[in-house]
Amino acid sequence: MAVHFGAAYGTVCIRDLRKVRLQEAQERDSRREGLSRKMELPGLVDSNRLLLDKCHIIATDQAKKAVGSTVG
Repeated sequence: MAVHFGAAYGTVCIRDLRKVRLQEAQERDSRREGLSRKMELPGLVDSNRLLLDKCHIIATDQAKKAVGSTVG
């Protein structure tokens, strides 16, 4: 029973994490669109920072998955 409970709890945590990441991504995309509309240097720099943050998150997640698949 404990293993089943742990698996269910892990699934709930993963769903919550995905929901939070989706919300964060939507907020970043919304902010980026607003900043890109300004087309002034400070807005473009901020927009670029948000894109770099998004790329960092993607690369980090992929690296974690790659390490997990080689270890497991």
